[in-house]
Amino acid sequence: MREAERPVTRAHDGLAARIAAVLTAEEVSPDQFEAEAGLAAGATVAWLSGEATDIAHDQAARIQERYRFNMFWLITGRGKQRIPSLSPQHAKPSPKFLNAYPPESFPARLKFAMDLRGVRQQGDVAQASGVTAAAVRLWFNGGETKIEADQIAALSKFLRVEPDWLRAGIGPMEGAANVRLAAVGTRRIPLISSVQAGLMNETVTPFPPGAGFEYLLTDLELSDGAFALEIDGRSMEPEFREGDRIIVDPVISPIPGDYVVATNVRSEATFKKYRPRGLGPDGMEVFDLVPLNPDFPTIRSEQERARIVGVMIEHRRYRQRK
Repeated sequence: MREAERPVTRAHDGLAARIAAVLTAEEVSPDQFEAEAGLAAGATVAWLSGEATDIAHDQAARIQERYRFNMFWLITGRGKQRIPSLSPQHAKPSPKFLNAYPPESFPARLKFAMDLRGVRQQGDVAQASGVTAAAVRLWFNGGETKIEADQIAALSKFLRVEPDWLRAGIGPMEGAANVRLAAVGTRRIPLISSVQAGLMNETVTPFPPGAGFEYLLTDLELSDGAFALEIDGRSMEPEFREGDRIIVDPVISPIPGDYVVATNVRSEATFKKYRPRGLGPDGMEVFDLVPLNPDFPTIRSEQERARIVGVMIEHRRYRQRK
């Protein structure tokens, strides 16, 4: 790329700097970058200028496929610019994937793929591969070195990596078809903050559909706007505890007794039990948002100007280690 074409950015860190680093390393202009990676026209300029401060998962995947840069690094700024299996052929391979595991081991490759795909829980790996959680712990602890072929096949499909790479570190980690957002039959639901949930309405979604730095995986058929939240506070104990996670679909209409995420005029999101009370004087529906913990007050929609964001369709609890 000629000096006159080099990207100029007002940011010294963040997404703008990461995009500039890719352009400089590959010696391509913004227009060429967009054409080769299949990006929308103007996306690069928006990133470099700081107008756009986030990159969607599918955009990062396209850049990774074309230029072999680590999509996790592109999205978050964490980790290596290039992961070992996606390094240029002339580059010397990294001596190890993760410091926590022996170099080039099966648990190292499995953990690396989990981190890249945003899979946080070993329980998701166990469910995908059809084994027990105890078996997965043995894999990570090095107590079980023989992994069945059908388990490798299931894990490879779940994590969208090549079976030979996962099993023995042979060949590339990803094939050309592995840049899809999700394997068939598996939905990746973005875990968002309560602030983002509180901003949601019928015309504004504060995150690109399917985008997030962490995901929950489900086989349920949900709308494109489905999202996940982590429970904060004690108002829904004992049924829901702090740290539990829920999956919410904003398209589903609540019925009495449903658990819902709602927001008020201050765009504060809350998770409560839904109890309709009919129509108010203005003809609008009124309802209560009822906590399961009696130490917390019931919220009345007409007083707080509450609005339903979505209905909980799945609840997950993870073991908490002391």
